[in-house]
Amino acid sequence: MNLRLIFSALIIICCYQLTAQETISKRVDNDYRQFREIFDREIESSDTSGYLNKISFHPVLLPAWLSNIPDSDENIIFAIGISDPGLEQEEAFALAMLRAKIISALFLKPKISSITDNYSKEGNNPASNQFVTKYINYYRLLASLNASQEQFQLVDQYFTSFGEAIVLLKYNRSIPVGDKVDSLMLKIDIYQAERQLKNRFELEEKCEVYGLSKQNNGNEEIDLFYYFYRSVNQFYEIVSRYNGEEIAFPQIVFRYQSLSGSVPFSGTNQASYKLTNGLWKAFLESLIQSYTVAAVNPEVEISQLGDHYSSSAQNLSREIVKTDPTFRIKGLRINSNRLSVILNKDEVKH
Repeated sequence: MNLRLIFSALIIICCYQLTAQETISKRVDNDYRQFREIFDREIESSDTSGYLNKISFHPVLLPAWLSNIPDSDENIIFAIGISDPGLEQEEAFALAMLRAKIISALFLKPKISSITDNYSKEGNNPASNQFVTKYINYYRLLASLNASQEQFQLVDQYFTSFGEAIVLLKYNRSIPVGDKVDSLMLKIDIYQAERQLKNRFELEEKCEVYGLSKQNNGNEEIDLFYYFYRSVNQFYEIVSRYNGEEIAFPQIVFRYQSLSGSVPFSGTNQASYKLTNGLWKAFLESLIQSYTVAAVNPEVEISQLGDHYSSSAQNLSREIVKTDPTFRIKGLRINSNRLSVILNKDEVKH
């Protein structure tokens, strides 16, 4: 009787293992087949002028004027706009111009709000398999500007072989506003969190950018873009839309030649960002970093909230910041496929 039970149990276990093994094998085979199809499609569709070959051997050349932007003053504001890669040239320049105008508004009239929650004296349960939050930052950048087309002047432009348009725009607010006024609006939301599971850390960042230009010329034409990126431990997801249409990103690693005069970032305390996802993303990250750092320095309101998170966090402090720092762009530093935006803190009161 016991032998029959043992044999029955062995048969059941073997059948279960065979079924599980077959399921895993099918999943692995499907994954392999799908990725092989992607590989064949990408390799066969590429040629000596395609993206894959360009990034493998020829980092993209950038214009020298990016490293030395003319000085801004109380009335003249210079701004850079960059499109996403892979667009047709006309559409790419239209997106770059829109972004440059909206960044002009950010340089002139920014408003920053932030909340930072810090959890201290965590008593992590060694048996827990859940990440425990260490801190959370949430920033919001707002800017708006009413301007007319006559106040903007295109100073320079460039189109990379990745299909990225770059423009240098001058905004002159000493020119009277004309009859046709554009309302420019920008909102950037940034969420940052650090979590811990035993000796492992997880860093998450989300950023959403909404940019809009409303042309009050009787027809109320609207030009807008949306840009979102999310990273978890350096794994990125990017979504970009222009006037409601999603932009398809080439699945490549972007590489750029260093700009003349850009010294290596190693050994410096200057934050720099990888260019592997294109110019706009690294430019945006560096720009945002300058504003979020400025939000840390002023006097802040600190509230001790007690244990409102969980039993694993014994203390929680909350910092609330509101500030409006203004900056002026000096240029870009690009070295070893990393980028940093050089900004000067503006002391002029608006």
